[in-house]
Amino acid sequence: MMPRFIRINGQTREDRHDMISKVNTAISNSGAWILNFKMFSNRLINILFEVPTNNIDKLYASLLDTGLELYEESKALLEECSNQQKYVNDDFDIAGTLQVTFIHNEPDLKIDVPPFDL
Repeated sequence: MMPRFIRINGQTREDRHDMISKVNTAISNSGAWILNFKMFSNRLINILFEVPTNNIDKLYASLLDTGLELYEESKALLEECSNQQKYVNDDFDIAGTLQVTFIHNEPDLKIDVPPFDL
């Protein structure tokens, strides 16, 4: 059975700006849509997306082409979803997150949060 939500995790030692651009292109080229993203310092980005069920194999292939090192659990999930595509009668969108951890020796990036009144 095709899940309604998927979590994909990976890591890289590549420049974060380059990798963010690559995964953005990979998601877009696979027919998926980026709904939101959140940067956690310069160590991690979490991207919320939706992908049509019939494009999961394209998303998987596109992410592999970026050079992002996907975790084994994420590979297994994407392979299983790709295999299930042929059994899905109704095409629907699956929501998911892609979490990319950046491995580097740079100091933490400080992001100023403006004050707000409640």
